Amino acid sequence: MTKSLQFAVRGMLLGGLALVASQANAQLKVGTNPTNVQPSAILELEASNKGLLLPRLTDTTNINTLIGSADVNGMIIWLNKGGNAGLFVRTGGTNGYWSRMANGGQSWDVLGNATLPANAFAGTSTVGVPFVLKGGGTEGINITDGVPTLSNGPILNGGAKINGGLTLTSINLDAAANRGLFMNATTGVVNYRDFGSMAFMDGIKINAQTGTDFTIDAAGPDYKFVTTGGHIQLQISTLNATTPITAGLLTQTDYDKFSANAKGLVVTDLRAASNEGIGVDNTDPANRRIFLTPADVSHPGAVTADAQTFGGDKTFSNVLTAGAGITVTGGGITVNGASTFNEDLTMSGNFTGNFPNIFVSTLATFQKDVSMTGLVDGAATDKTVLLLSGNKVVKRTVNLDLLNPTTYASDHTGDDLAVTYKADDVAGTNSLTVSIPVATDKTTNGLLSNSDQMIGGNKNFTNNIATVGTANIGVDVKVAPKSTSTLNVNGSISAKIRTTNTAYTLAADDYTLIVQTTGMAIDVTLPASDDASMGRIYVIKKVPTGAEDDGAIVTLKGNIENGTKYAFSTPWTVISVQADGKGHWYIIKN
Repeated sequence: MTKSLQFAVRGMLLGGLALVASQANAQLKVGTNPTNVQPSAILELEASNKGLLLPRLTDTTNINTLIGSADVNGMIIWLNKGGNAGLFVRTGGTNGYWSRMANGGQSWDVLGNATLPANAFAGTSTVGVPFVLKGGGTEGINITDGVPTLSNGPILNGGAKINGGLTLTSINLDAAANRGLFMNATTGVVNYRDFGSMAFMDGIKINAQTGTDFTIDAAGPDYKFVTTGGHIQLQISTLNATTPITAGLLTQTDYDKFSANAKGLVVTDLRAASNEGIGVDNTDPANRRIFLTPADVSHPGAVTADAQTFGGDKTFSNVLTAGAGITVTGGGITVNGASTFNEDLTMSGNFTGNFPNIFVSTLATFQKDVSMTGLVDGAATDKTVLLLSGNKVVKRTVNLDLLNPTTYASDHTGDDLAVTYKADDVAGTNSLTVSIPVATDKTTNGLLSNSDQMIGGNKNFTNNIATVGTANIGVDVKVAPKSTSTLNVNGSISAKIRTTNTAYTLAADDYTLIVQTTGMAIDVTLPASDDASMGRIYVIKKVPTGAEDDGAIVTLKGNIENGTKYAFSTPWTVISVQADGKGHWYIIKN
């Protein structure tokens, strides 16, 4: 458009606005139905999908300079200062100031607030400025720096909760009062409770005796409480042999006797064998001792550290440990449980039956070497051997071929895995050959080699596949490919496609994303551009599902080019982005 044409258009617009304003009696209407103006309005705004956008300020310094001392009561701005955002109106005339308009949820309603924010409170926010509640013009509650003062004799009906200290002043004395306040140590709730008439010092009574204090008398005949000289006295007598009483005190002399008798429980030494096995030495009555006698073949008694011979059968329910060995002179040993030999066990000569004088009915465990000498060589036809099965030694018949030496070999012949065993009884040798062919498109199974191979069958890899050279897909490797590209595809390519109609974060396995819009804005978030996503490409397309030009905005979020987002609203737009792996995404196609 030429510059002269631009001036003409601007003139027509200004002239049209002026004509409308003049025809509306100096009234102005903006928006829908511009000729239908409300008679009482100097400015009218009408729209179904737009609003009035007021000036948005972060500080009032500059506007206050412009106002100066002018009276601009009623001027409105949107102020967002220090996180306290809201509508403010100018008031106060020539010495005006900005006053915040009431905001829903941030004012107190005389009919009650339905909801309140977590930081809401009623009161003052400046230290030293009291918050005062009055009724009938008279102060009832004064809260200064968080400390409340109740005036004019407050009355608390129902439960009252007080956090912190409570100070009561000017409390009247009532000698006849018997109701006190008590606090529950767990809940902190204070309740009242009536005292009984005996709860005060001059009302305490013990065994029908009353008084104001207590004393103790050790000269009485028996322990009891009495009243003497206005005091309550506890009488406790000393125990003696001449005057029997129910209970009393013990003297030091009597205590020493008990102590001396208690020492008689001490075991002193070991004496000669006796039929009792234990005795008491009364040589010193003040220092009696208990002594033991050792057990032998015919007497009971203690077990000592010396050599002893016991009589009678002895049964041990648990483990018996002999540190220097066990010698059996006759009768043998019968073991009904597992026997453990912690040292070497050597058997010399032939063994054709049970151990002499030892019978093991269950299992013997050898924790160290077992040496057997004097064994007889077996015949060439013998084929029964001893084998270890778990922790047991068992016998088993084996094939004689296993006793001949075996040679092992391997090759890559055949078209499947094969194992060939050959026994040569004449030469006395055996051979075992394992055949594993190199895999081809003809073999059933085989090995992968470092040479060129054509293998058959579908292959699924759970993890990643990496190649240093060229990857050829749909290309016969037996025919040298013409292309030297890193990836050669002789056929079609299939990539993942996903559809969304809500906000979506692209994943590592995404490629094409169809964003279906219905008039609502949709955000698509890109992952971080790092080593893991280096070179990755995403294709994003907007597809409206309602009106073709629904105006819905699709916003890509991430470090895109030199910004943090990229928005587009044109239907059927296709955007391709690629990561450089260094923190940025770049638009490859738009």
